[in-house]
Amino acid sequence: MGPIAPDRAPLLTFEHFVLYEQAGPDFATIARNLSDRMYLGKKLPRLIISDFDEVELQEIDSILKMAKDAPPSSGTPSVPSNGLVSIS
Repeated sequence: MGPIAPDRAPLLTFEHFVLYEQAGPDFATIARNLSDRMYLGKKLPRLIISDFDEVELQEIDSILKMAKDAPPSSGTPSVPSNGLVSIS
């Protein structure tokens, strides 16, 4: 990782990335507990969680196994002016 501008966070990259969007399985169906924790009662998803319970950890492991066995998504990651990473 190279030098980071003072107003920017480090760029996070992945060796293997899968972007399901609408074509993939329903998140609430494959990871009910994790989905509820992230989305229920909140206007925006909760992105930082550090105290997962055993069921949530099992759901995370299941999602990671699905991604590991899937072909990588096509597209080139880009960082638009708003700083959010997208796939084009």
